[in-house]
This record gives sequence, C-alpha cells and structure tokens, in this order.
Amino acid sequence: MKAPRRADISSTLAGVSQVCPGLLEALVVDARGLVLERWSRPEAGGAEGTAGVGGGREGPGGDAAAVAMVSAIPALGRVAATTRIGRPAEWLLVGEKGTVLLRRIGRLELFLLLRLTPEEWVGRARFAARTLSARLEPVLAAR
Repeated sequence: MKAPRRADISSTLAGVSQVCPGLLEALVVDARGLVLERWSRPEAGGAEGTAGVGGGREGPGGDAAAVAMVSAIPALGRVAATTRIGRPAEWLLVGEKGTVLLRRIGRLELFLLLRLTPEEWVGRARFAARTLSARLEPVLAAR
C-alpha cells in the first residue's frame, strides 16, 4: 500500500469510515492538540463528510478530545516508564456513549484521533488506526 500524497490526506482519513462504519471523526493533531487535518461523518455534524485542514469548521467534539488526550501524554509517559512498556503508542478511552482512540503517528510528534460510536468494534478501530498512521507517516514527515 503506498503512502498518500499531501492532497490525499483528507480522503485517506475519510476512507477509514469504510473499514469502521462507526467512525464519527478522524483527526490528525499535533503535540499541543492543534487539529491539522479533519474528517467528520455528516450525521456527526460534518457537512457532507467535512474534510480539510485545521482552522476550518469546529468539529463536534474532536477538538476538545484532542487537547485533553494530548495533554495527558506526559503523565502516560511516566506510567509507561514505570511499567517499562516502552514509549506510549496508543491511548483508548471507552465511555458509555462512545470511544476515543488516540494513536501516535510513527516517531512523529503527531497523533491520529478517532472518535467512534459505542457500537464500533474497538479491535477493528485499533487496526484501522495502526494501518492509517503507517500510511500517513511518510507524508506528514515530509512537511
């Protein structure tokens, strides 16, 4: 599978919805939680599958989730060091009304955030996040 070009990042994010029908939002965020790229399902508040670069329309929850989850990285890093599991690669928050999955994109200080319905299979979402982050890494590293 070849890496997407910069112009194809949004459509690549949208393609995850084919693998994970319960995907509400897919975002690429930096280490401060700033949204760089976004895709939103129309019924989640996006206008016909809103896609694009950060600075556009506010998402229905992904922005706040990105900032909150990224801000927890230093504490999670300490937990990882204490337990000797290595550098954290993925964080998963499962709630009554949905799931938020945050995955580091390779060795970059960028992250993929997936906001999912409670019905979406977590294993399928984790697989999609892992493969998508591998496809995005070379494109985002060239920025």
